[in-house]
Amino acid sequence: LNPHNASAHSGMGVVNELARWNFNIAEKEYQKSIYLEPNNDGWYALVAEFYLKMHQLEDAVVYADVSHESINTHFIKVKSHILSGNQKEANDLLTQAASDEMAHPFIGENYIWLEEYDSAKYYLELALHSGHYEMLLPRFQAELAFVYEKTNLHQQSDTIINQLIAKSDTTSVGSPAFFTAWYYSWIGEVDSAFYWLEKAYNNRSPEMPWLKVDPAFNSLKDDPRYWDLYERTGHKAYDDYMASRNN
Repeated sequence: LNPHNASAHSGMGVVNELARWNFNIAEKEYQKSIYLEPNNDGWYALVAEFYLKMHQLEDAVVYADVSHESINTHFIKVKSHILSGNQKEANDLLTQAASDEMAHPFIGENYIWLEEYDSAKYYLELALHSGHYEMLLPRFQAELAFVYEKTNLHQQSDTIINQLIAKSDTTSVGSPAFFTAWYYSWIGEVDSAFYWLEKAYNNRSPEMPWLKVDPAFNSLKDDPRYWDLYERTGHKAYDDYMASRNN
């Protein structure tokens, strides 16, 4: 109704990224919102996370830096440095955030990306014991189950993942199927991972854009089923779009 409404363009970016998986249009809509309201920090944060998911890592850091510092943009930069192989920069940023209790679940998550599981367990348990509300979400429940598995606390891991599986039978809120797939992919149970990814796909999980960059899914990339999902969730179309734009 109003082509100059930055919020509407940002909203269309979110819809196309998370629901339609049309990343070409999502990028254009996000950039339009910035063009219309260049002083709105929120738009830069959305674009930074989008570029992280698309593995446009330099752009992710640039847009995260433009946005005023927040927990989300801070950890966008951490993940971008991890994926770029800049572990020192990633660890420095994690150390900076350690005194912020609200950041503890995210610090734990990023230590998983670094494959430093004792540190991940420490921060996730800190968040759990402090009653951090994020720990109620399937995302962080799966992460806690995973670090318990990696630190030989198998019974605790099984208890959490079975609860997550039961939750996926009753709701798609919070994407329990996706995060169950995430867990099984990390521990190398490939067939189980694909079973739950298909369920997440059928549920139109808004987490599916992470399929490209989350290191959990590296164990699946030798399997043609991964690349089939990669195409069905819009990633190949975006890759082709980027290739044509760069040429």
